[in-house]
Amino acid sequence: MNAALRHSMVSTLANVGRQLPLQEVRVLTTLVGVPFGPRRLVAIGNQYFRVLDKTYWQLVRGVTPEDLDLDEADPDESEQFE
Repeated sequence: MNAALRHSMVSTLANVGRQLPLQEVRVLTTLVGVPFGPRRLVAIGNQYFRVLDKTYWQLVRGVTPEDLDLDEADPDESEQFE
């Protein structure tokens, strides 16, 4: 095992169980009965996102919208979820 691999394993093990900082995720709208679970319009700060169930729970756990590469949504759109 070389030094680079050993360092990578140690840094990975150091992050296991590390808690992400919490962020307030507010659910504005939930659409149920769709494939892949409920779809939600959520607010994080002054940003809005349309997300599926798995992504919602990632946000609740502290993963940032930037890490998930989410596009902002307009909460005033009259259209249903796409």
